[in-house]
Amino acid sequence: ELEEAIGSYLATDIVSTMNVSPFRNSAMDGFAIRANMISSVPTTLECTDTIFAGDSVPEQIDQSEALKVMTGAPVPDQFDSVVRFEDTDYDERTVTINVDVIKGQNLREVGEDLAKGDLILERGDVLHPLYSGIMASVGINQVAVISKPRVLIVSTGNELISQGETLQFGQIFDSNSYTIKAITHRFCSTVDTIKAVADDRESLRQVFQSEHDVIITSGGVSAGEKDYLPVVAKECGWEPLFHKVRIKPGKPIFVATRKKQIFFGLPGNPLSTAVTCATILLPALKKMCGARTYLPELTDAILDESSPMKSGRTVIWPGKIECRNGQVVATISAKRSSAALSALLGSDGLIFLFRDKPDDIPIVKVLPWHQILHT
Repeated sequence: ELEEAIGSYLATDIVSTMNVSPFRNSAMDGFAIRANMISSVPTTLECTDTIFAGDSVPEQIDQSEALKVMTGAPVPDQFDSVVRFEDTDYDERTVTINVDVIKGQNLREVGEDLAKGDLILERGDVLHPLYSGIMASVGINQVAVISKPRVLIVSTGNELISQGETLQFGQIFDSNSYTIKAITHRFCSTVDTIKAVADDRESLRQVFQSEHDVIITSGGVSAGEKDYLPVVAKECGWEPLFHKVRIKPGKPIFVATRKKQIFFGLPGNPLSTAVTCATILLPALKKMCGARTYLPELTDAILDESSPMKSGRTVIWPGKIECRNGQVVATISAKRSSAALSALLGSDGLIFLFRDKPDDIPIVKVLPWHQILHT
């Protein structure tokens, strides 16, 4: 159904099956006339009939007279212009035209908005809320869309507890599941969440038995003694695509597939989770949903001198993105820990520092949040 398809990507082209407008009609409340009837102003014409929106065209038309028409009312072919009430003086039987008339003024022709056969949207376009009325205007109430994946989000770690529970020493509240769901929910048909799964093999095996299209975990993919996820995934029949990427933060990310399912094991540090979710997971979900464009489009920038950051890996960090003297300037957040989720506060997007060696001058690119989160 059209209402349910908003935010989805189209599985087929949408072509107009009719003309909009389907008939000539008035764009104003006024008088339909032939422009050549007005050789000078003022000119007075007889007017004895009125057409309202929804009316049929009278069978007998006197072309020497004006015809009173309301907005949206059909205009007979004999007339080529509409003069607004405000530009006339009129009574029950006559109208005086007080302005020069331009042929075609205030008249909507057949197919003026959309013509039958016009391509409205293409496969892979997202059905934005603003497009709903356009679909309805050509009589469409159902559209074919590409199914969004069913997603399971799991936070792992013995230290995690859920909001509402009493925080004990050594424990922290789960935040990653909230970050992941907030960033990805528009690209999911359903989202199920399991919070605070313990770091033990049996609990993790239960996660990998899920039949969701996409399974997303945070934590348990690094080099710790209880980082079991990559091993357990293989034991459960998942085929690794890659494990560890040369980025900061987010290096330990692990991705695997099983038949038509895909697993994203995001790092547990909260900022690492947010960065890998935005730059690796989200583009994948967009592609699964049918988007034609899903890869991030980075923009050149220069790095503010007050925010150097060195690493042997590509740095992807939140920060400010501003235009100064015609140049895009990036300022990395002062919070430099991959556990510091507050680095996102006040940020305009992600800043990419590409290096071949730790002491190289970085190539700086930026990716604003609105482009990352855009449908």
